[in-house]
Amino acid sequence: QFNREEVLFREAERLDLLLWVKRLLREKEPVPTTGQAFFCMGVLIGLRWLTLGMGSRWSLEMHTAISQLAFVAMPPIFMILLLNTRPAEGLYLRWPRGREAGLAALLALLLLPPMTGLTQAVADWFPDLLLGTHPLIEILVAIHKGSDLGTSQFLLYLLAFALVPALCEEIAFRGFVLHGLHQGFRPRNAVLLSSFFFALFHMNVFLFLPTFVLGVILGLLTVRSRSLLPAVWFHLLHNSVLIALIP
Repeated sequence: QFNREEVLFREAERLDLLLWVKRLLREKEPVPTTGQAFFCMGVLIGLRWLTLGMGSRWSLEMHTAISQLAFVAMPPIFMILLLNTRPAEGLYLRWPRGREAGLAALLALLLLPPMTGLTQAVADWFPDLLLGTHPLIEILVAIHKGSDLGTSQFLLYLLAFALVPALCEEIAFRGFVLHGLHQGFRPRNAVLLSSFFFALFHMNVFLFLPTFVLGVILGLLTVRSRSLLPAVWFHLLHNSVLIALIP
């Protein structure tokens, strides 16, 4: 009797993908877990790689906005709504306290000039090697070509290359990924690891250092304030200042 297959492998012990999914959806975690953060990061990098050549006929502004909304913001939003019971907390979506907001503003004020200067310097040193990897860098290269921006074009650039990336990338990296890593690592290690993934996501060795440093600053702002808003604001200011440097 013990040699019979139905006794050794009972129906309830067989791998059933549908049952596993139902159990996963039924036993939701309150906030993102470390495993979910790593999975989300893999999805983001995979989508980034798969969509590098997508929309080659689109304008740079349209390509950036659609890519950010569809392939950066939507995966973590979909995952947190599907897998977690407290999505707002899981994405650090809360207003910071007055003292926390003041410290975040002070840190942003002190670190924004050297950060924008570092990114600008990298664009000056390696203009041709950075093309095609980050839309904001392509705009900065226009400095060498002496292009001028009108008011409408400047506002369009702010929307496509400053506001949309600030919202989408912060939701993904300082929201879902950082919160998930924070569940399994110390705050310092979680910030460093999320910053490494953030730099790796942009897929350019010359951008790695400034992007990693930016990620560390944004991660510290988020962990310190327990809110995503200071990081979004700093990210928005960082990109806006870079765009404003175009003559």
